[in-house]
Parts: sequence; C-alpha cells; structure tokens
Amino acid sequence: MALRSLVVALDRLQSVLLCSFVWRSGNPAKLVALLPYIGSCPRRTTVTKAEQHHGVIAKETDEPRGADRRLVTYGLHLVYLPVAEDMLELRLPSLPSVTPAQLSAVETVVDKLVLPNPPPHVDHNCSLKSNLSSNHEDNKQAPRFAGLGSSLLEGQGLQATVQSPAGWQRNPALEVVAERAICIDSPSPPCSSRTFSSFLPDSIAAYGSASDFFDVRKICNPALQRYYHLLVYRHYRPAPRPPAAAGDGRGGEFQQTSEAEPPEVHRQILPRLWSRSSVGESLFGFEAERGASGKVVSGGLHTERPTDEDCDAALKAAYPLSTAPENQLTVRRQKEAQKKLLFGEVVRKQQQLQLHDIKVSGGDFDVEEDDRRGEQELRDNDAAQEEREREERITALKRLHVGSVNPIRDFRRLLEVKETDLTESAIQEMIDVIWRFLRSVSDVHGSAQESIENVRSQQLLRKAVACVETLREGCSKELEGGKFNEFLRELKAARSKGEYPRDAVSSLWDMLKRNGVGLITNVEDPGVGIQAAERLRVYDDDEHHSHTGSPQEEKARTTDPALADLLDLVE
Repeated sequence: MALRSLVVALDRLQSVLLCSFVWRSGNPAKLVALLPYIGSCPRRTTVTKAEQHHGVIAKETDEPRGADRRLVTYGLHLVYLPVAEDMLELRLPSLPSVTPAQLSAVETVVDKLVLPNPPPHVDHNCSLKSNLSSNHEDNKQAPRFAGLGSSLLEGQGLQATVQSPAGWQRNPALEVVAERAICIDSPSPPCSSRTFSSFLPDSIAAYGSASDFFDVRKICNPALQRYYHLLVYRHYRPAPRPPAAAGDGRGGEFQQTSEAEPPEVHRQILPRLWSRSSVGESLFGFEAERGASGKVVSGGLHTERPTDEDCDAALKAAYPLSTAPENQLTVRRQKEAQKKLLFGEVVRKQQQLQLHDIKVSGGDFDVEEDDRRGEQELRDNDAAQEEREREERITALKRLHVGSVNPIRDFRRLLEVKETDLTESAIQEMIDVIWRFLRSVSDVHGSAQESIENVRSQQLLRKAVACVETLREGCSKELEGGKFNEFLRELKAARSKGEYPRDAVSSLWDMLKRNGVGLITNVEDPGVGIQAAERLRVYDDDEHHSHTGSPQEEKARTTDPALADLLDLVE
C-alpha cells in the first residue's frame, strides 16, 4: 500500500524521486531517478497466498462490480543520472553523400537477398481502416483506435522506398503524431518526445502487448529516447559544412576548427588500424582521392595516412614492454631489498617492545642507564645483522667464478665485495679466460669453414679486448697494477712462443695498441714504479726491436722463448 500510494502521488504531481543508490557496500553512491509507472494487464485467475499477503494484487471488492477485470500494477523505474564527468559532447559531422557505386552495390545485395517467389503484398493500413469503418457502429471501443490508422499511415513517410535503398533521404519532413497513451512530456530538444515511439523499430514496437506487465512503449528510457531523437534531428537538420578556402576551384580545402579537431591518435592511428581488418572499406568507405601533395582527401578533410610501421611504433611507444631480462632483474632486486628492509624493521620493533616491557615490569632502576644499554644492544644487533648478511653474500659470491659467457659481469661482481681473496682470484680467473679465448681462436683457425671461422675469430678477439680493458680498470681500482703489467708483458712475449697461435696473439696485440691500452702507472697505483710518460712505451720498444734488431737476435728470440721473456722482464 505504501508503494502504491507513493507511485500514485508521484504520478499525480508529475514528479520524480532523486535518490542516492549504493548497490554494494564499499562502492561509491550513484545519483538515480525513480520514475513512477502505472500499468495494467488482464487479471490472473490464480493468485498465490504470498501475493495476497503483501497486497500486490488489488482485491475485487476495491473495484466496481461492472468494471473491467484488469490488474493495475504500480512500480518505479530506476534511471542512472549522469554526472559532469560522464557527459560527452557529441560532435557529429554531416553524413556524406552516397556514391553511385555504393548504391549499385547495395541494390545488388538486396536483389540477392530477395526470394524468387515473394508472398503477395498486403496493405495492413487499408485493411485496418476498412475494419475500423465497418465496425464503427458495432464496436464501442472504436474511438480509442481513431487516431491509430492515421498515425500508422503518416509513419510510413519515414520508411525506405523500394526503388532506392537511400529513399529515406528524399522523403520530406513529417510531424508524426503518436498515440496519446504513449505521450511523454520531455523538455529535451530538438524533437518532441511524442514522436519517440513512432521511430522505434517494428520488432520493438510490436513487442509490447496488453498481456505484458511493463509495456515497452511506455517505459521511459532516456538513452534510447535521446538516441532516436538525435538520429531524426540529424536527418532533417544536417550540420553546415565548414567554410571553403578562397581561391580553390573545387571548393577549397575544408579547415577543421580547433574545438572539433580530434586527437592525433584518433585521427590517424585508429582509422589505420580499423582499415587493416575491414574488408568493405574500399567499397563502402568515404570518397577518397589522391591530391598533388600526396595526401588523401577523405570526407572533405585532407589527412595523411601513416604507414604500418608508424602505427606499430606508436603502439609500442604507448604501451612499452617490461619483459627485458635487465628489467626483470631490477624488479627482483628491488623486491629483495624491500623484504630485507621490512624484516629489519620488524626485528627492530620487536626489540624495542621487549625493552619497553622490561622497563614497565621492572622496579626502581636508572632510566638513563637502561636507555643507553638498550641503544647499545640495538646497535650491536644491527652490526651483527649486517655482518651476517655480508658473510652470506661473500659465501654466495665465492661460489661464483668468472665464466666465458659474461666474464665482465662476473668480474665486476667479485670486485664489489672488497675482499682480498676474492679480488686475487677474480683477477687470475679473468686472465685465464683471456688465454682461453686465444686458444679458441686457434681451434677455429684449424677448421675447414673459412667464412665461419673468420667471423668467430673476430668475435672472440673483440671479447678478449673488452676483457683486457675491464681487467685494467679493475686492477687500477684495487691497486693491483703490478699484476696487470705482468700480464701485458706475458702477452707481448707470447707472440714468440708456440703455445698460442702467433696470428691470434698478434691480432689481439694490435687491437690493444689501437685502443691505447697501456701499462698502469704510479698515478693510478702508487705501488707501481712506471711513470705516466712510459705508459705506452711497451709498444714502442716492440717496434724498435722489430725494425732495428739484427737477424741473429730475431733468430735467437724465436728459438729461445725463455730468454726473450727474461729480457722483457728486465726491460
């Protein structure tokens, strides 16, 4: 009874209810409008006890004895009201005129869909008018359908003609009058809501019947109402074309205002992506012609279509991928650091709580002395925790060795620990890796595929040069310049030995000379007795001996590698 009274009151006052609706706890409230609805349908013969108890169905005693046996239902329609953030300004350009090719294509499709023997055409409007005129005297409800026949006849003005699929564009503007029972007063321009039901499709308009509780034609749906009003309004009042530029014989290039200009991604990227998967764009798209400047004139606007590479580049820039191994490693390290920090904070808080409990439960004691003792314990615990973490890190790094896959990364990780044992082992392992690369070059030169071996040799030599440069950098930082200088002299003496291929060592030596990789001087490492001016003298001495030495000395150096190595060490 309360709901029925509320609906009747709203209907008589022609008002609606504005409510704040929350459909689930924790969700923001939505502004909704409750519209009154009063409908009727034939009374059901069977009535459940629950319906009688809740008063959903009116009793027979409430109605006159001679009244029509119909059930009156009362309800409220919930309509979500948009807020300022949900409103979008519709900017619809005028519809482009269809081309003869499009008309012929549509007519061909329609002809293919028509059956060979269609049923005879029956004019329902004429039959309806004849039935209404013949039964006017006998039927007492004829005035109720008096305006229905004329409304249906006038509604045919919006239907398409058989001769042309675009015949709806040539029909004159008509003011369609709808049934009085479905008239809804609405202040929304430009079309009156009285014509709303006439623009509904036949399948929707014929869906509602007298047996339905909620007649579709009587339900106020602002979304559909606005949509059909907009279509009719745009048909009869097309938007004016933009002004043409002066001096253009074809009407000029249409200039688009700054307000209606869409974003760049909507104007170029999205249409290009749509055209990739659209089969009928070439037939049913806008008229397009190629101008002298190489731009496509489409729908009166000159736009330059991007290529597929530009679209892919724009998409990659808009949605970058984070699946690179470096990014994954960085994210993993950040998570581990956060876990360690969180664990340290938890331990520190527990210790503080324990000290607080001791203070509270204790008797008379020196507060300042206890505070100092607690702070000292915290510092000792932090130092012990850091020492344990450092030992765990050293233990993990001791299992790491300088490998041939990525020796530079392994070498730098071992030097970060600042441990003497790890530093010495890392330097020695890096030197061994360099000699291993030189042996691999010799194995490659012994193979039969010359084209492959040349590429492989160059890769190994470049990798060896990078390792030598990294070794020099690490030795200078760790003050181990003597070991690097010793390795460089060994590399110089290895050219005359038979252990390593002469051409591989010579190629590596020449590449180091071009890159300017010299000895470590006393400026970089005070423990080295080599001056800064003597950094590249190791290469000058090699040229002097190679050009000015006698044949006997060259022969002795070639036949006695130990003597040559000793002379190099003396120098």
